Amino acid sequence: MLPAEARKHLTFRNQPSVELGYSSMQLALLYHLHGIPMPKGELYEIPGTRWPRKACKAVLRISVGSSSKTQTVKSLANELLAMRLKAGRADELYEAFWDNHAAVRPHSIGSDTPWEELQALEAEIALKVLCYLAELDIPAVPIHNSFIVPAKYEAECHEAMQKGFADCAPGISVPNCVDMAAF
Repeated sequence: MLPAEARKHLTFRNQPSVELGYSSMQLALLYHLHGIPMPKGELYEIPGTRWPRKACKAVLRISVGSSSKTQTVKSLANELLAMRLKAGRADELYEAFWDNHAAVRPHSIGSDTPWEELQALEAEIALKVLCYLAELDIPAVPIHNSFIVPAKYEAECHEAMQKGFADCAPGISVPNCVDMAAF
């Protein structure tokens, strides 16, 4: 894995690069898989709480790969400790996050673990984006749900990301494509 700090210093033939990534991609895709329109606004913000974005992202990431709420909360508690947050509030965070996204909540009756479907869809989107960029002879390095390209091709990368997402998840708003240096 290439650490985020190191990625900021990558160049293409001594030319600066930019890393663009999708904001809230997995959650957007979860809504897509359920055929439900995405809510407006910041998806990792829980109204009336002060949970940091990274803690909310952890709820989603762990939930979609875990077979039960119990397993998720246990793993989440460990992550909260690593973030220097209160592990004893893992259940509270889990409930607050999924109450905010009840329509796509995993671990409910009849709900499967969506990890494999989400990963396959993310991979399909990444391949589409890379194909669009290759058609334009733009070199790119994919990193999970982001792409590093020469900075002079930032607009083209942004457009390719929008097209790739729209091709694979029609009918749902394309998540913002953001400069990962801001995160």
